[in-house]
Amino acid sequence: MLEEDAHDRRNSASIDDLRKIQGAARNLLELINALLDLTKIEAGHMPVVIERFTPAALLDEVMDGIRPMAEKNGNHLRSEIDPALMEIETDRTKLRQILLNLVSNACIFTARGEVRVHMAGDMAGGCWIRVEDTGIGMDAEQLRRVFEPFVQADASTTRKYGGTGLGLPLARDYLALLGGQIEAESSPGVGSRFTVLLPARPAVPSGEQGKAS
Repeated sequence: MLEEDAHDRRNSASIDDLRKIQGAARNLLELINALLDLTKIEAGHMPVVIERFTPAALLDEVMDGIRPMAEKNGNHLRSEIDPALMEIETDRTKLRQILLNLVSNACIFTARGEVRVHMAGDMAGGCWIRVEDTGIGMDAEQLRRVFEPFVQADASTTRKYGGTGLGLPLARDYLALLGGQIEAESSPGVGSRFTVLLPARPAVPSGEQGKAS
């Protein structure tokens, strides 16, 4: 409402300030949601809803949402999906969040480079997803701790790039719920690669599985 009023008054200075407030509010909301999800997972109360869906549509949705972030850092965002991968069976909402976390993370730590996403089926009926970037990369010690909550490379990295250090731990925990796993490779100054492996159908413990609407 305030931004609409500022537009009507043609007050560009106020509009810029209001957009900064909106951005800070969105970041705070994302932090709260991430903390709530981590708490639910640790308490064993995170529901899992299994459904069949078309992964190509989900990938397009994620890439469209991330594109402005990629362009802001001067990055080329590319995606590829095996046309033979027509459907998958998993929790769509959680897979979407996993992809958002991985691709947005790649865009944050890459400038004037490339972020690539490749998705394909495997021989066991599941699928794999690979997210690669040409960003700052990580050394062996940073890579060892990359899935620890609230951990980034160092304090200077946090100051320069922002973030909470919760995106990758959440992606790992969501995948554990879905019976999948995530692997990370990286080299300083070269970039990083994260590979997600999902089974044909998650083996969700009794009482945790919901039904798709």
